Amino acid sequence: MPLLLRSQGRTEIARSIYRDIYSENDFYYFYIARTLNWVDEQDPEQPIDSGSYNNAAHRNMMFVKRITAADVCLMATRRNWALGTVYDEYDDAYGQEDANNVLIEAHSGVTNLASAAFYVMTDEFNVYKCIGNNNNSPSVVKPTGTDTVIFETSDGYIWKFMFRVESADQSKFLTSTHIPVRKMAGLGDPQFDVNGYIDRIQVTNGGSGYTGAPYVIIQGDGQTCPTVIIDSTTGSGAQAFAICETDTETQLDVVQSVIVTNGGTGYREENIKSFNGSSSAGVSLTANTILISSHGFTNGDLAVYSNGGGTSIGGLTNSRPYYVAVIDAGIISLATSEENLDNEVYVDLTSYGTGSSHSLTFEGTKIYLSGGGGTGATATAVVAGGTITEINVTDGGVGYSGARATATLSGGSVSSVTLDAPGSAFTFANVRFVPRNGNEQAIPASATAILGNVEGGIPQEKVEAAATPGTIDRIQILDGGLDYIDGDAYLVIEGDGQDAEAVLTLVDGVVTAVTITNPGSGYSFAELTVVNSNPSSPGTGARFRAILSPIGGHGSNPQKELFATTLSLTVPLTNETSDSFLNNDFRQLGVVINPTKFNSSDLVTSDTANCCYVVGINNPNLFDYDDIIETDDGGRFIVVQKEDSDGNGTVDYIHLLPIIPRISVSNTMTNVTKGFSAGQVLNLNPPEIDSKSGEILYIDNRVKIIRTADQVEKIRAQINF
Repeated sequence: MPLLLRSQGRTEIARSIYRDIYSENDFYYFYIARTLNWVDEQDPEQPIDSGSYNNAAHRNMMFVKRITAADVCLMATRRNWALGTVYDEYDDAYGQEDANNVLIEAHSGVTNLASAAFYVMTDEFNVYKCIGNNNNSPSVVKPTGTDTVIFETSDGYIWKFMFRVESADQSKFLTSTHIPVRKMAGLGDPQFDVNGYIDRIQVTNGGSGYTGAPYVIIQGDGQTCPTVIIDSTTGSGAQAFAICETDTETQLDVVQSVIVTNGGTGYREENIKSFNGSSSAGVSLTANTILISSHGFTNGDLAVYSNGGGTSIGGLTNSRPYYVAVIDAGIISLATSEENLDNEVYVDLTSYGTGSSHSLTFEGTKIYLSGGGGTGATATAVVAGGTITEINVTDGGVGYSGARATATLSGGSVSSVTLDAPGSAFTFANVRFVPRNGNEQAIPASATAILGNVEGGIPQEKVEAAATPGTIDRIQILDGGLDYIDGDAYLVIEGDGQDAEAVLTLVDGVVTAVTITNPGSGYSFAELTVVNSNPSSPGTGARFRAILSPIGGHGSNPQKELFATTLSLTVPLTNETSDSFLNNDFRQLGVVINPTKFNSSDLVTSDTANCCYVVGINNPNLFDYDDIIETDDGGRFIVVQKEDSDGNGTVDYIHLLPIIPRISVSNTMTNVTKGFSAGQVLNLNPPEIDSKSGEILYIDNRVKIIRTADQVEKIRAQINF
């Protein structure tokens, strides 16, 4: 029995999940999981669709973040307009045969509209549908404008403006492979509210004790100053933020400075050591060691090997990182993993390489300026005694036109905040104040960012409102016939629509062109016939095919018209609650539907939920991230977060991911990893969620991702239907 699941059916399946989330029929959550290493940290394992793997994913959940309607969007394949490209023209009959029994296919060779390159997005983020491609000619004039009518460019292409990808969707959903597609209004379709810029910042608590106006730090999912990422394999605790401004000479928006608020501990500078990899002067093949005088490495450093343009030493791979095993001040070995390092299983060096400029590079402390809408900004850290003392901007970059604000003081309190630049593309924004004097003991002020709405509607709303159902776009000549008389022959259009009209062009009695003078409306089919005014006229044989718009008209429903069969789920990870675990890494994320509360059948509906036991402790030095902890009840756990609950600088709680969930107050804990007693459980808060509950729909294994308190990240899943 021949069956077909139409492309539109896949769009409807994606929309049904969107509506499910919007109407809260079900509750969808992203989960973060797995803090322990992969076997190969550079190559995460492939998820397996089995009950056992599903159970392991449930057990490894550390916390969940709810997916709301604002976090969901339908997506279509991204096709960028490029000069000189031949685009497919829209045709409602690709894949069928015409009256001449010829297969109707696109210029690109595809035989269904969903696969055809019949729409484009320009560098202005405007999306246009190609109605006609001038007999398969290259497109050399970029379509522009947002009018609601179909228009022709000077290269003969006929275009229809569909919509613009608005700034909020550019920031949150747009990727290199897909574009977000909205339906602006209509029965059963929630209205899309475009929030983009910060309208004002309202002080909710002025704080006290400020001796100078504090810095105003704006974080969110829109354009702000870039996030300062401090990357180190040895240090921890450092925090910093970037200050942006408009350069008075160039008028470019640049990163002006980076302010360090916490220098952290354990940080080191870059260490690059060269050696001769082509002889025994630098390599011992018998001892599997590398000889570098005063190398300066520390046991466990992760250093990248380079063959310096020669050939690699046997057993080593160019540009790959290795763990350093320090033998003495001038001799090291290399291991491929931390486990091999601990077990003294070192790389077997089988042959000399070529060249004398081989090297090992320990990156030390790297600074990355991420996001902010700009490009090119770079910075370096200055380290002294394991602490980052300052971060110097080496290149301010360009285009950092994010939200910026200035605080005003009155009597040591923040009285108001002036918005210097509103930014764009926000769906949420958080505000915090940082004293300019790092030692200043002020009671912090607080404020709320009020987002503004785009006034007067957006172009897509007008396009949808102006769409004409069932028009005739083009008329293709299948057979021009013969012996038609100019002025006598005319075209009759019959179908279930109305008002369509077209005129014929005849050359030597043959129909050579058909010009539509009125596309009509309401057609789902149209039959075209040439009628002779004089019944005795000899003209005969002409045949045509009408190409019809979608039933609702071009632009009436972009999600259906552009075959938006991919669902994007994108949520921001901010640090508004302790549920968002920090200063540790994770390697798996996924989507779970309808998890329940711990020891309850009630569904979890909160914004976030913790999957761990939160345990009060009296000595934070007895615990480190990823330590295995056992209790005298027979429980086994992994330390995934250390929490300073009252902000006094001392860790007083740890978050334990259950392997065997047996624990109670006054239990004695043993740190199996470190091999000593870890004291008693002072108090105990159970998980907020039953991590074994709910259905996992999606698993994504990643190279490790590190979470820190000064980062705002996005988690994204794209599900194709």
